Amino acid sequence: MTSLNEHEIRALAIVLDAAQRGCAETPSIASDDRVRAVFDDAAAYRVQEALVNRRAMRGERVVGVVGRAGMVGRVTDAMAVDDGGAVASLSRFISPQVEPAVAYRLSATTASSLDEVSAVAVALVVTDSRYGSRLATNADAIADNASLAGFAIGEWVPAEDGELGSRSRELVGVLDRCRSHGIDLAADMIVLVADVGAQSAIVDRTANCTVDGLGTVIARFEA
Repeated sequence: MTSLNEHEIRALAIVLDAAQRGCAETPSIASDDRVRAVFDDAAAYRVQEALVNRRAMRGERVVGVVGRAGMVGRVTDAMAVDDGGAVASLSRFISPQVEPAVAYRLSATTASSLDEVSAVAVALVVTDSRYGSRLATNADAIADNASLAGFAIGEWVPAEDGELGSRSRELVGVLDRCRSHGIDLAADMIVLVADVGAQSAIVDRTANCTVDGLGTVIARFEA
């Protein structure tokens, strides 16, 4: 096998979609000897696109992207949680984790620099690997839409007042990866840059993240 065809890409997306909707672990794609040699990052982003397209067919709308651990995933309106609002019950997740993030709202259709950011806010990202505790490769995580499950954004601050500081390099890196992998962005979309190394604990079904200069955001998980 030299590459995955469209039928195989869609089949892999169906498996991941079923795992997410059914809250059930699925084996790593890369653990299949038949596809391992051709399952690179490019193939993984094709699976991710097919996976997100399945969400779109159910009426969800892509509202932005998340950059985490050197990869990019898409977020939809159905994944959004109001600050202080409730996420689904913990029982609806396989292995949920929460990561602090900074959210940027774009002011241009093809953003390529900080000059095209209109606002910034503290945020948190909920991840939930559909592989659970199974070993998974970077390509596996990309295909699984970067393990994304939800996000919450705090109060927006005009970009000229927000403290971009050292986060600017990470944002530009996410924008570069979007261009490299054909992920389209539009004005008013959001880009979240997550800090994988600073996971926030879920205590009493509540998680909160604080970013200096931007404040705090809270998400609560239903019982």
